[in-house]
Formats: sequence, C-alpha cells, structure tokens
Amino acid sequence: MHALRTTLLVSAIFAGFAIGQERKLTIQNLAPFARDEWLTVSVPFAEGTVTGVPEWHVQDLPTVWQPFGARWSDGSVRQALCMFRKPLGSLQELDLTLVAGAGPEVPKPEFGLGPHAIRFVAKAGGKTASTELQIVELLESNAARQVILMRGRLGETGLVAECVLEVYSGQRHAYCGVSVFFSDPSTQAFECQVDEIAIETEGLALMLRHARPFAIEHAMTEKGSRVVLLKGNVIGDGQGLRRTGVLLPPLDPDLEEGDVANQTLRAAVLCRPLGATSWRDSGAFGAFGYVPEPPPWLAGARTRAAFARRHGAFVQKSRQRGHPFLVGPHSTSKTPGQTGDQPDFGIVQLEPVASTGIPSFLYEVEMSILQEACRPVHFFEADAKPVTAANHPQWVVWEGRAHWNHKVSPDRLGKPNKTPRFQTHGWKGKIRSHWSSNYLCAYYLLTGCPQALLEIRNECRLYLAAQTVRPGLSTSTPGASRAVGRTLHTATWLYLCTGDIDVGQRMIDRVHKVAMPGWLTQNRPETEMRPYAVDRPYPSAFDGKSWFWAAWMDNIAAIGPAAVYEITGDEVAKKLADGLALNTLRYAWRIDQAGTVRVVYWQRWVDEGRKLTEYEGWDPNFVKLSGSVSLWGMPCLEWGRQAAAERGLDDLVKKADDLLARMRRARRPSKDGWFDRFGQWDAVRGVVAPAAKPVDK
Repeated sequence: MHALRTTLLVSAIFAGFAIGQERKLTIQNLAPFARDEWLTVSVPFAEGTVTGVPEWHVQDLPTVWQPFGARWSDGSVRQALCMFRKPLGSLQELDLTLVAGAGPEVPKPEFGLGPHAIRFVAKAGGKTASTELQIVELLESNAARQVILMRGRLGETGLVAECVLEVYSGQRHAYCGVSVFFSDPSTQAFECQVDEIAIETEGLALMLRHARPFAIEHAMTEKGSRVVLLKGNVIGDGQGLRRTGVLLPPLDPDLEEGDVANQTLRAAVLCRPLGATSWRDSGAFGAFGYVPEPPPWLAGARTRAAFARRHGAFVQKSRQRGHPFLVGPHSTSKTPGQTGDQPDFGIVQLEPVASTGIPSFLYEVEMSILQEACRPVHFFEADAKPVTAANHPQWVVWEGRAHWNHKVSPDRLGKPNKTPRFQTHGWKGKIRSHWSSNYLCAYYLLTGCPQALLEIRNECRLYLAAQTVRPGLSTSTPGASRAVGRTLHTATWLYLCTGDIDVGQRMIDRVHKVAMPGWLTQNRPETEMRPYAVDRPYPSAFDGKSWFWAAWMDNIAAIGPAAVYEITGDEVAKKLADGLALNTLRYAWRIDQAGTVRVVYWQRWVDEGRKLTEYEGWDPNFVKLSGSVSLWGMPCLEWGRQAAAERGLDDLVKKADDLLARMRRARRPSKDGWFDRFGQWDAVRGVVAPAAKPVDK
C-alpha cells in the first residue's frame, strides 16, 4: 500500500475487521429447491491483519480457509476463500456472521465420488477419438475440498480437453468445469472442422449451466449422461470453449420426494450457491483498493431491489437459445481493437458485488468470462502442456498470437510463416491498446472460480510473451500512450489474482526499460508541456497538417504505472505516473460556458510545445475537445490531485477538486436503473481533503 492509500485515509476504515468487529456474509440460493452443501465465499483482508490462516469462523459452524492470489507487500493475506456447510431453503438468502476465533472443529475430510468415468469424445477433421483425461495438477487441497485439474489430447484430432473438479468433503456431487481447445503444433491447419464434441459419463451425470444460451445438448443414458458441447461447426487455431456445471449421482429412490439430499442435487443442476461480502473496508480490490459506493439512485433498499430485477431479467433472457461462440455483455468485444468504449474498460468491474456484498450478479457475469476461451489465443504443446514463453524464447506474441512478422517471432508453434484467414467466429486476441481484463479478474477475486483461474493463467503466459523487454523487438516498445496504461493496469490485476512473480517482475521491467524511456519529453521543466508522446500528422486530426498531442490517451497512460506503484512501491513507476498526471491536470482540461467539464482529445503541437493562449485553447484549429472521454480521465485527475498536494501545488489541487466535483455532480441515473459506468472509472481516491466549495454551473 502506497501513496494514495495513506494512513490518514485508511486507519479508520481498516481498523474494524482487524481488531475484532464482525463481518457479514450474504449467502443466496437462487434455485427453487432446498439444499445442504458446502458454501464458498471470498473474503478480503486489510494489509497486515492476517499473516497465515485467518483466525475467523462463520458463527457456530466449522470453517475452512484457503488463501489465494497475491499477498500484500508485507506477506500478509489479501483474500482467502471461506468454506463452510450450511443448509439453505428454496430461493433463500441468509446473512451469516464471521466472528473471531477458530470456531468448531472441522470434521475429518472424506473425499470421494464413488466409481465414475468421464470421457471426451470427438469427431473432428475426419478423425474420431475418445479419451479419459489425466490428472496434471492439484490446484487446491484442504479439509473442505480438493480442486483437481485434468488434461489430455483427443487422439489425432488436434483437440485438447480439460476438466477441473471441485470435490467437497462428504458431498455426493462435485462442481466442475470442462474445456476443449484446438491447438496442434504437429499440423499446419488453422481450423478444425468439428462433427461433434461430446462428454460421456458413467456413474455420475454431467449437467452444464447456461445450456440454452450456449446451445448445449444434454441426454441421460443408462449409465450416466451424454453432453454435446459442439457439433457441425469450426474451431479456429487457439480457440476453445469453457463450460461449467456439476457432476452428480442419481437421485436416491429410497428417499421421500422432498428430502434435502435429493433436493440438493436438483438445486446444484441449476446453479451453485452464491456468497459474497463487501470489500470496501479492505483496500484489497484491485491495485487502488477503493470500491465505489452504489450510485445515489440505488441508495438503501433500492439496491437490493435493483439486484432482484437484474437477476430476473437475466433468467428470462437465458431461456433463449443462443450460439456456442456468442459474446457476453461483460467483457471486451470480440474484436478488442475496435474504437470507442467497451464494457470491460474502467478501473474496476463487478463493483456492485464488491461494494454491497450481494452475490446474484456473479451468476450473470459467469457467462461472459467463460467466453474468453473463444479468443484464438490458447496454445498447447504436443503433450497437451500449455505453451510458455520460458520454453519458447523465440515465440513473440502480438494480439494474443505469434507475431505476424516471422522475423520478430521465428517460433510459429508449428504453423507456417504466413497466417491465412481462418474461422474464429469473429473472435480476436486483445491488442495492447485495448488489453483489459477487469471483469475476468474481478470475478476470480470474488469467487475463486478455477475456470477463471485457468483463463487468467493463460493471460499471464500471453503477457510474458507479448510485453517483452528484449531490445530490438517491436513488442519492446511502449506503443500508443494508452497502451502503456492499459497493459500495466491489466498486469496488476493478473498479478493480484495469481501472485505470479514473473508477471510482477515483468511489469516493473516494462516500466523501467520501456515505458519510462518512451516518455520523450520527461526532461523538460515540469511547468512546461510534457506529453508522453507527440503523434505524427494524421488525416482526421487537423486535416493531417500538424503534429499533435492525444491528451486523453495520457490520462489512460498514467493509470498503468500508478497501479504498478500501488502494488510494488516502485518509485520509477510513481515518477512516470505523477509526471503524466500533473501534465494533463495542467493542460488537458477545460470548463465550458455551461459549466461542463471537457478534456482535450487532440491538441496541435506548435512552437516545440509552447502553452496555448486562452483563445487558442478553445479554437478548433488548435484543439479538439471531448466530453464523453472525460470520464476516462477521472482516475488520472485524482492521481494528479494527490501528486500536486505532495508538492504543495495548491492551485492545481483546487483545480482538480473543482473538476472532480463538477463531474460527480453531473452524474445522472442510468436508463435501466442499474449501476452506471461512472463508478467503474471513479474508483481512485487519495487523501481526503477539505470539501471544495460548491461550484455554480
């Protein structure tokens, strides 16, 4: 924890949970059946409060803890999964209390699902294969559950299958995730024509969630089940499908119809029980640690009503039959390089859950994050192990794939130098200017979902192969200034989810060896214009007649190194973030005659970067102003305000306070009455200053 989260701000709000106050956990059973099974809730902790296993328990219940992800810089736990068993009624919500102490003794674990078999069967590319996967990793093992990852190739089809099982102690069913990808270094093919990919089980039945939207077909068999994931379709190179559901035994015929054991199995087919708690008092949610409050129109009881409406609408929509390669509403688009705003952009996502501790929205977002598997960026060795940059030092990634120039990436993973057009159903990898994984990472931190972890691990591998520091590579350049911000900010999320030391070191190296050297005006006096980059003439900017500064991009750029500093304390990252934020604070903001805040979109670079006159600052021949992208600059404004305060630049602090106050007062309810995009950007806070005087419009 560093500059923005100082003791002046956090000592009061962080003290509660640390010194013994109770914590509320909200548990929801969204199924119309009672259930009795293990529940899992992700719980955050303030820095320095938990050094090992949390000494807390759900009141009166045996409780098991599993820390996960990165730790605080002092080695203390940032978040941990809290696991306990509790009966739930049909469509019931419970508020449970987390209290200090070890609690009742946890029973001796008894793991086992009985005799069963899971076979992946594929007819693809004129070949047929059937295989049972091999255990490759134990992702988690404690007294409550074991999380087992299995993987293997489907014969000579070029397909790789994965299955991850969550086996709970003394529980007859297991939640699971299944995945299939086409990635084969032994063939030059870029497409796999699929007749059918199915999963056949014996002893247990497999039931996958979101079946209609993903066009999944279920059938019960004499021995178990048969689930068809895909048929009569194409999977592109590196592309795949992730699905999640449950493995369960037959209903017990000796039990009465309403017995909770059978009811639990019926409930598990529809959804798993959900749990959440507020992260607002922890500082652990994202690099900046600030979780926005619900917007004013959702104050009080209106918040819960909004969650209920949102979930009801989602259930209705999910009854429509969809397509295996559909794009969900909670991610970057199929083609991340498209211009304009995208749902995943911002500082945080899933702040409705992190703020309120109401978990139902997680069920909806699950669909979107699973579809990240559709991006053609998942690569496996011949033995089905994931491809890594460490094992392929000549493999250099651009937009999630081997660089289009074979001289940059001599290692093509077995493919020819020239990549042909191939079917991916419109899905593409993330470009560095638009690399955003906020929903995916926030979902993982709030759930500990193993399927989300596997996708995040893949992004870590891509980050190491794409964000290089080796001299002479085009990928060892900063790119557009917004790319500096987005890739570094994303790296902090990936690091927080995994604690991957290679990712953590690479983001620091990128700051030192790429981002900072790429700031070409850094040696100018601080009172002069110091943009990150000045762009060559461009047809749509001033008729292509002038070099220009894309000031809005510098607002995005600053937040990347700022996030790195918050996670690592790296002073070079802070110097870069402070410099860019102060420069935009000085020169990139305007207040028009109506009192509306506008940000400089483009500004002509004249006379080697002199400050524009007051008249030129409004002249369209010198500047293009924007109101819509000013929201994207709020985090940078807040950071610039803090940097100005540290330097005693009171006029700049007052300017930042004025701009921020105007923007916050101009916030209006969203059309659907749900949380708006505002909170996803207004998610950075510095030391609380005296309230700014009201500003008249």
